[in-house]
Amino acid sequence: MATLAEVFDSPQHEAREFFKPTAAHPEVGTLTTCNAPFHSSQAGWRTGRAPLLGEHNTEIYGDRLGYTAEAIAQLQQEGVI
Repeated sequence: MATLAEVFDSPQHEAREFFKPTAAHPEVGTLTTCNAPFHSSQAGWRTGRAPLLGEHNTEIYGDRLGYTAEAIAQLQQEGVI
């Protein structure tokens, strides 16, 4: 069984670019994560950082659910979102 250090230093993993740095996150910086578990010309794989808490509130509540800017502001003021 391989140690964690051996897994990260594996020539096979390095050749397949199995591990890669993530996009910089504003709170935790850059992390190393697993890349796609397989490669295919027809199946795209994208990675990115995790969203911040509430980062997409306007998009979800406003654009997708139809809340007005005033309603979203009210929800934020009341601590709902």
